[in-house]
Amino acid sequence: MDRTMVKVTCIADWIKFRTIRRGCEALDGIAVSRGVFEDLAARGYAAQNGSNSFAVFQRDDFRGTVSIRLAWLNCCGNRLSGW
Repeated sequence: MDRTMVKVTCIADWIKFRTIRRGCEALDGIAVSRGVFEDLAARGYAAQNGSNSFAVFQRDDFRGTVSIRLAWLNCCGNRLSGW
């Protein structure tokens, strides 16, 4: 089974997400500002990009949840891969 742990840290007006999985750890994570969450509240979706990562937030009002999609790009030689 392929499992990924998400470590969430709050720093002032930012929330930092970092994924950790066996043999693959995101080195820098992605920091999401308060403004992104304000966009999420107003529009129902928001996105944030970093140097080699991005996060997409989608609000589901019916369920009362927010889904978060995190992706990191990894450059290995001449190949670009992500997780």
